[in-house]
Amino acid sequence: IYTSSEKVPEGLASYPEWQDLSTQNSVFTGVIAYGQRGAFVSNGGQGELVLVDVVSENYFSVLGVNAAVGRTFVAGADQSPDQPGVVISYNLWQRRFGGDPGRVGKPIDIDGKNLVLLGVLPREFRGLERFSPTDLFATPKGWDAMVGGSGVEFRARGGRWFELVARLRPGVMADQARAQLDT
Repeated sequence: IYTSSEKVPEGLASYPEWQDLSTQNSVFTGVIAYGQRGAFVSNGGQGELVLVDVVSENYFSVLGVNAAVGRTFVAGADQSPDQPGVVISYNLWQRRFGGDPGRVGKPIDIDGKNLVLLGVLPREFRGLERFSPTDLFATPKGWDAMVGGSGVEFRARGGRWFELVARLRPGVMADQARAQLDT
């Protein structure tokens, strides 16, 4: 979904705009938000900079992607600021953690913070950006835990750094969806 404003014409949306669109439409079965960032993942004193997708909790369910090991995000379950979780790519799991299934459910060090590894994705799934594969996925709460944020960048309508993707309801044509979005 391409959005624009006077200040940000390039098509990005804020998290509150995603929330509105997710709950106030009749043409999509699901709408997801994702935005790319970077983080430092370490294991045993050695680390690497990885690409992070900050995603809406429904990201994997709308895309129909299940974890190969563990689980992906569950709406409401991964919002605890005390124990935020992340999901990682199969490649990162192999590179950093030796493919050890015992790491799932345990904390991993991301930017000097401990976040629980919820699950590992199938080998073939690397996010939606074709030429910049993602290794780590976090919800906005997880991202805030990584960077010590207060969540203000996600509550502000001016924080337009999310891409939006939607799945049309069966029988709905693209023109119908476009018409609803334009109102």
